[in-house]
Amino acid sequence: MFPGVVVVSTAADLRSALAAAATTINIFLPAARIDLGGQALVVPAGLNATLSSVEGGATLDGAWRSRIFEVHGALTLSRLHLTRGLAPNGTARGLSGGGAIAVGAGGSLVLLDSEVSSSTTAATVVPALALPAGAAYVSELANVVAVAQATGEHGGGIAVAANASAVLVRSSLANLSAPVGGAISNAGRVTVHQGAVVGVSAIFGGGVAVTSAGELVLLEASISGARATADGGAVFVMAATASAVVANSSIVNSHAGRVSSQPHSALPPGYSR
Repeated sequence: MFPGVVVVSTAADLRSALAAAATTINIFLPAARIDLGGQALVVPAGLNATLSSVEGGATLDGAWRSRIFEVHGALTLSRLHLTRGLAPNGTARGLSGGGAIAVGAGGSLVLLDSEVSSSTTAATVVPALALPAGAAYVSELANVVAVAQATGEHGGGIAVAANASAVLVRSSLANLSAPVGGAISNAGRVTVHQGAVVGVSAIFGGGVAVTSAGELVLLEASISGARATADGGAVFVMAATASAVVANSSIVNSHAGRVSSQPHSALPPGYSR
């Protein structure tokens, strides 16, 4: 193995290596499944961590008991599989949302030749308002008003906070769900290059929800089989200060309850982006 590279094969050793590192660490994982034991892996602020594996790589399994990663510093993942992550409700340790990966303010994520799959958030959709008798209101939307305003329910695969970033290259996001942003919820800066988003679902933004002042770039990427029960089957831009650029990319077989969707904006007529 290359000098300066730490080889680990268990969740305990991986967690210890991240906790003990000062500013930079390079970790190699053999091609095996690693159960995280109900506790997310934490990349603290100030740490630049790189985790890599062989082609076909290691699998980090949250077993629907925890997120896979909580990122406050800089994290690069190469040739890894992240699966069965579960984000807690509300805000914990300064993070909210992100079934597999939550990137906090000031954090950054680079995902290379990797896969995030079968992850979700723990939010429960509950009735939001007691509507007057006979009110002309779409019942489905009445049940999600509170969820749309709450925290902890966004980004079935990845949640990127304001002042944070994620770059996904030749990576896939599959079989993910959350009330807002089935695959990704982005309030920061996200670029997906030559990646694929497949079989994801949400109430708002079945594929990607871009919130706050978030910036999204899809370049030579694809979204297929994305579903939203309300709005934005593929990409949903949810704020006047948010933006999305889709270039040389394909969006197919993606639908929403109110809008048969390709990229869609929640902004009123007259806004430009």
